[in-house]
Amino acid sequence: MGYVIDPKEVVAIVKASYHNAKCSIEDKTVKGSPFRRFSVKTELSGSIIVINCGENMVLLIDNVPREVFKHLSLAHPNTAKAEIQLWMKNIKDYLKIQKPPEVKTLARKYLGKENKVVKKNNGVFIYYDKFYLVITPNKAMFILSSTKRVVNVQDINTEEEIELFFGNAKYHEENINKGVNYG
Repeated sequence: MGYVIDPKEVVAIVKASYHNAKCSIEDKTVKGSPFRRFSVKTELSGSIIVINCGENMVLLIDNVPREVFKHLSLAHPNTAKAEIQLWMKNIKDYLKIQKPPEVKTLARKYLGKENKVVKKNNGVFIYYDKFYLVITPNKAMFILSSTKRVVNVQDINTEEEIELFFGNAKYHEENINKGVNYG
């Protein structure tokens, strides 16, 4: 199976926005997987920017996921390219240090005591037995620990959206405990 978007196309989009950017491509395809996987990595303003492409497409800044484009394999190539162009347009905003919302109380209310919390610039990682949450200033993600699969990603710009995310996280936790296979 080929790429929905080619790694060289991702590099071209990054370089169109940041002419002096030096990009590297890493093939991350897993033997036996129907998905081709790769990463494009560059450094901008002292931060490491990575665009991972596989089942989903993820923008990481200093190893914190900031945007997720789900189901890349089902997308039209022009849609994927437009998403990367939007990410590059907004990169200066992503690079600003912003504080993620305080979610400790809600996390414990819905999911119980966490195993570990790791705070980074622009993100908080909350680890549980079978999954972890990534909370950024405007997004929240539910990720399986075993496969790193993004199960859920939501905007969290209001208290209601944050509460909704944790309600959904509880639902996914219950499904995982029942043996539902998220892949």
